[in-house]
Amino acid sequence: MYHNLHIKGFVSNLVPIKKGSIIIAQKMLCLPGFLKKDYLYLFNNWIPAWHGTKLKVLESIADYGLLPAGTKLENGMSIRVNSGHIPLEQSLFEIKKWGKAVFVSPSIFYSAHVDYSERINSFGKTWCVLVEARIRPGSYTIHPPTSIHTGLIGEPNDLEYRVNMENDSQLIDFTPLPNNIYTTSITFVLEDFLENAYDYNEGNIIINSKEEKMLLEN
Repeated sequence: MYHNLHIKGFVSNLVPIKKGSIIIAQKMLCLPGFLKKDYLYLFNNWIPAWHGTKLKVLESIADYGLLPAGTKLENGMSIRVNSGHIPLEQSLFEIKKWGKAVFVSPSIFYSAHVDYSERINSFGKTWCVLVEARIRPGSYTIHPPTSIHTGLIGEPNDLEYRVNMENDSQLIDFTPLPNNIYTTSITFVLEDFLENAYDYNEGNIIINSKEEKMLLEN
């Protein structure tokens, strides 16, 4: 997958993330056309978040970014509401058209829930399919979980970020980013690591990885 996406110009680097000597995640950085200093601006100033998804849609996300259900893509396809999810026109929490947004979470553990993140097997190990993003401060509202989730020590009670996607304004001078959200990596995370984590802050080893920082700062 990395080879195919790299050839198409959708990803720039494959970064293995380790805990001790064990690889617990593989990140495909979505940096094409971005200067490292621009990515570091997002890394240091925008809010980190996760989005669980399916393997078959990763190429589309790498190409177009995270977009709300109902969006029509340039290739003629449309992003559909997943079966069992809230319909686009329905209101929730006093928000009209609740589904017209991108939903992410600050918690890698919540985003990796099987309701959101597909499991794939490789060389006898199980991996969770996730997308890492950065969201613009002030562009989202915070809500309680809509899936049953057993929280970890230190994990927030409200784990769903609804990122508004109504406008298409250019938000940063150096690049026309998608409104309010930018996909920074496609990430496969070892299921065993997530299931055996005890403290919420253990997820920081992936979202703020030393391997990624070394690559971007050199």
